[in-house]
Amino acid sequence: MSYSEMITLLVSYHQSGYRTFEWFYLNHVRKHWRSAFPSLLSYNRFIELLPTIIVQRLS
Repeated sequence: MSYSEMITLLVSYHQSGYRTFEWFYLNHVRKHWRSAFPSLLSYNRFIELLPTIIVQRLS
């Protein structure tokens, strides 16, 4: 999964109205957007990679 795809999911979450990112990821993204993100990571792996995205974008 590319960094731009991950950022897209983060932005989409903030515009979605879901209370938690976990609920959004597991119950919306994985069910409805699977075809749009064929290399979708597990929720735990996505969370593990978040710090690297933030650090890369700030540098």
